[in-house]
Amino acid sequence: MKKISLFIIAAVFAVSTTACGGNSAETTAQSGGDGAKALTYKDGEYSGESSVDDYGGKITVKITVKDGKIDEVTVQNLDKEGKEKDENYGKDAGQEGLYNKAQESVKNTKLYPQKLKEAQNIDGVDSISGATKSYASFKEAVNAALKDAK
Repeated sequence: MKKISLFIIAAVFAVSTTACGGNSAETTAQSGGDGAKALTYKDGEYSGESSVDDYGGKITVKITVKDGKIDEVTVQNLDKEGKEKDENYGKDAGQEGLYNKAQESVKNTKLYPQKLKEAQNIDGVDSISGATKSYASFKEAVNAALKDAK
């Protein structure tokens, strides 16, 4: 009899706590995707750049705001010589593993502009595996660009 009573109490507790949880998916969707609030910006074109990273490179962004929303985002992922990182970036590392890692970062960094357009707020953009340092630089450049647009 004690086992049945304990089971009933546990079941009632589980149902009552689940019922009070709310719908987090609905709350997330209403707030802009992942909980970050979409902002309204002043129309115009804005540019920003990150500080120099550990390898001497940096990221620059150009953001166009239209009708209060981020309409267009371009990113330049520059090496220490100021050239756009391309399919040759990382070859001079001398190791295939390091080259592949560098190329993964170059490829994934190109995904950030679309993610920013979708989120409409840098806090709604998650870092991508293989491009986490680039994410920090991208975020810094975006914040620099949009500081006057808020």
